[in-house]
Amino acid sequence: MSEAHGVHTINPCFDCGISLGANWFFTNQHWENHGYAHCMFCCALTRYYGPKCATDNQTYQNTHPPFAKGDKVGKDRMTFCKVGVDVAEKTKGTCHAGCGQKTGWKGPPLPPPLASSPCIDLKKSHAF
Repeated sequence: MSEAHGVHTINPCFDCGISLGANWFFTNQHWENHGYAHCMFCCALTRYYGPKCATDNQTYQNTHPPFAKGDKVGKDRMTFCKVGVDVAEKTKGTCHAGCGQKTGWKGPPLPPPLASSPCIDLKKSHAF
């Protein structure tokens, strides 16, 4: 949920981003190849909601505690986010295939969204 003028509104893009981040934060993929995880995050969000959704979510993560970790980490995240946006917009394959190729990740894909996720339809978006 997001807040505008003191009123809570549903923002599917933001809610999906928070859900994916929470689901993927403690995965081996995130800890072993940080770039792959951020590429996947932004590729999936771009395919479903568009590139502004992806970069807005990454900007939020870079600037709000507890995720804000300093300029270098934020720049790295955004660099890989932009790679994910490019994969989403310029390739027809899955985000996993494109992000894996761009970041050198050879392991399994990140798990699909949880059944209770606000972005459950990402399973249908050719992201995984």
